[in-house]
Amino acid sequence: MRLTAAAVPSDRELAGTSHVRNRNGNVCSHGVLLSETNRAYQGVTSMTAAAVRAMYRAHPDHPPHTDIISRCIDACFNCVEACSTCADACLSERSVASLVGCIRLNLDCAAACAATGSIMTRANKAGNRQPLEAQLTTCIAFCRACARECANHADMHKHCKVCMDACNDCAAACETMLNSLRMPA
Repeated sequence: MRLTAAAVPSDRELAGTSHVRNRNGNVCSHGVLLSETNRAYQGVTSMTAAAVRAMYRAHPDHPPHTDIISRCIDACFNCVEACSTCADACLSERSVASLVGCIRLNLDCAAACAATGSIMTRANKAGNRQPLEAQLTTCIAFCRACARECANHADMHKHCKVCMDACNDCAAACETMLNSLRMPA
């Protein structure tokens, strides 16, 4: 079911709630995109990557490695959605007590990925290489930890398999981004 324009809340209706609009105008809660489906389930590249690449081509500073940057941003936000959805699905499982560690890692990973994706959207990284490397390294560590935890449950819970794949994809994209920082422009 697709949302109609009438079903999308206005800015006035969002006031006083935990919901805001993200940079694309989509409704978010605590920085997490509220969507009907999760792109990680669909296995497709979102329009975000294409939009970011177009923005970087038009950017006055002409940042290097724009494909790598846009891939990293897209993987980070896909991971935010997958981890948030997995945490919610874990809370709906009968054996929720055995999934507490998974839920916590899902939420921590989503927070790390949201911060990393947001930082990566700002193209001018001049003079900020060390904090950027630290942020990417932190995101990689959370993604790997979350993927390991979800792997423990992937045979029993499909949502954990989807989350594990998204975390591994994000870790790989952040690793590629980290390596590109060491390459000449």
